[in-house]
Amino acid sequence: MRSYTHTAVVAAATPPSPPSWAGDSVDWSGAPRYTRPHRPRCPLTPSVRSFVREQVPGLAGKVLARVRPCVNASSRKRPDGSIPVGHSKLGGRPDVPEGFEWPTRRGVPCWFLAQFNLRELRRPSVGFPLPRAGLLSFFYHDDNGLPGPGSRVYHFPAKGLRRVEVVADRRYEGLQGRHLYPRELTLSQGYCLPRDIRQYALTRRERAAWDDPADPRGPAVVGRERDAYEDFHYFWEVFHNRFAPASHRLFGLSPYDPPPRGHQLLASFGQMEDRLNFYVPGEDVETLQFGRLRVTYECT
Repeated sequence: MRSYTHTAVVAAATPPSPPSWAGDSVDWSGAPRYTRPHRPRCPLTPSVRSFVREQVPGLAGKVLARVRPCVNASSRKRPDGSIPVGHSKLGGRPDVPEGFEWPTRRGVPCWFLAQFNLRELRRPSVGFPLPRAGLLSFFYHDDNGLPGPGSRVYHFPAKGLRRVEVVADRRYEGLQGRHLYPRELTLSQGYCLPRDIRQYALTRRERAAWDDPADPRGPAVVGRERDAYEDFHYFWEVFHNRFAPASHRLFGLSPYDPPPRGHQLLASFGQMEDRLNFYVPGEDVETLQFGRLRVTYECT
């Protein structure tokens, strides 16, 4: 599979005090900042452990060490008025606090993509200690078909939200209505793995045997006999079809391309053919600082 990726870097800026701000990241809720260094935790479920040990018993330890938690975001089309204010949703009209100004770049309005209620993230593990309330809202800047530098992610308070009309991008008449129609999002626990076999700390022998089912060393290395199609990529696809099947994802790893060095995925939106990924430096996740946002577009 060939992949094309375009990356836009959003320059950092010092946001003014709310409510008159341009919006890299402002914590409207007054929630405490998290500054303690943190390595993403990964509390694996028995089903994940048993699946990996059944599929690749000889490599299970190295594979399980690479599993990352994520949140599956499954969508269902619903009228905007039937989705409660503050609920996780994709497209439609956003819920924002008083004084919010729609983000623009050189007069071009950003596209509202989605909002996620942090209260709904209490049960799924994302590997980071996030605030317990509020919204994470994603706005995308389109620069003639590619990610532009004006994309924004906001952390809004849980209270005082109101639903506002979309400021449409007139360059694409009707496009936003056809693709960014309102959908309710249901969030659930997911797990993901790197797509690149080189990221599993395997020896050269282990990598060659896993990636080639015909390799005579396979049963000894992988730990079982395999059919001719059961290579590494088959395992990766089966794992994600089971544990990360949703089109949209929070945290974890992007489905295809690796993240920019030192960055953590915030959210990934789209289908196999076209996908937008929002990244920030790993140390900025817990502090909800989104001024160094990177947005990539994957076309596979």
